Amino acid sequence: MRQQSATTYVGPSKIYLMRHCEKPDHGLTLSTWGYIRSMAIVPWFINTFGMPDCIFAMQSGDVKHKTLRPVESVTPLASACGLPITIGYEYDQYQTLLQSLMTLQYQNKTILVCWEYKELTAMAKYLGVTNPPPWTSKIFDQVWIITFDINGTATLQTQLEDLLKGDRSKI
Repeated sequence: MRQQSATTYVGPSKIYLMRHCEKPDHGLTLSTWGYIRSMAIVPWFINTFGMPDCIFAMQSGDVKHKTLRPVESVTPLASACGLPITIGYEYDQYQTLLQSLMTLQYQNKTILVCWEYKELTAMAKYLGVTNPPPWTSKIFDQVWIITFDINGTATLQTQLEDLLKGDRSKI
């Protein structure tokens, strides 16, 4: 778990955590519905949160975690914002990624991280969120907003996308 003293918080003001968009039953890429969501996210994200300063996506890894979905999910948003997608971290390297964000390089930045759902709750805990809810395999329609106060205390809010037919409008 990340440790910060009350007077030395260094890091982003917000980290947005999202799962990759919908997937097919087999394959490494998004489903048609997933591609539709990735395009619909662009105006929704920008209008809801503004443009992020940085975008990170899980890099395709070994056979068990070989996937292009996180990168595909944020590519339309990155393109619209004129931002590169940083992909230097594999599935089990999320702690290394999150540690790298707690530096002056990302001071007061807003950062979007797209990952596989199985690690999102652990990521929120690592960032200091107390008792984050589980992110289940059926959830594709939300973003977690982790906000850090001046002392580095993390709080979590859930924002539902409500973009496509079947999306939840309430938690």
